[in-house]
Amino acid sequence: MFLSDYRTHRFPDLEALSSTLATSIAEASRQTGKPGLLSLPGGRSPLRLIRILARTGAASLFGAISTVDERWSPEDFAQTNARMLRSEFGPSIRSRLIALDQTPDLSTAVARFETSISPWLNDFSVAVLAIGDDGHIASLFPGGPELSARNIVCASTSPIAPFQRCTLTLSSLARAKNIHVIIVGGQKQDLLYQVALRQDSHPLKQLVNLSDRNINLWISESSEY
Repeated sequence: MFLSDYRTHRFPDLEALSSTLATSIAEASRQTGKPGLLSLPGGRSPLRLIRILARTGAASLFGAISTVDERWSPEDFAQTNARMLRSEFGPSIRSRLIALDQTPDLSTAVARFETSISPWLNDFSVAVLAIGDDGHIASLFPGGPELSARNIVCASTSPIAPFQRCTLTLSSLARAKNIHVIIVGGQKQDLLYQVALRQDSHPLKQLVNLSDRNINLWISESSEY
């Protein structure tokens, strides 16, 4: 793919970006005509978006909401992405959240997560991703062995704690009808255009190659979260 194959949306700050992206996500659900899967990332970048989705009720348009990845941290649940979603969305998400079971055994947790999310992949409406400082998306890291995984979800290892993760694979993410990537600040823009979209070892470049849909790049010029 060429750079013209990406839909780029630029905003002065993350608040403006998040407001417009939330509208786009709601519209995507309405266009499908049935409640599908919305998959969201953790971290700082999507927090404003998640709060807008919660405040406006847009998340209620989806039949299921999942994390694109999760930290396996059975001894410190406060660090998990699922906890953030439960906190921001409140009781309305309880019956629709697909989350990693923080069991003492990671392989069991991964298997349960795959069983829960697999029925929704045919109705995978929206995947939201955020690019990390090293170019990772979800818990798919540049050059990592998880990039070659062909199952629905897999375990991965992060270079920073908590190290053990569970993530949707590239082949699963590529099934989303709408793929949105959040990029915050000039440093991550440089990483995006100079490395992440050009080098085959980077997960975003591989996702572009797998997906038959344009990738939406949502760029905040400000680096403020």
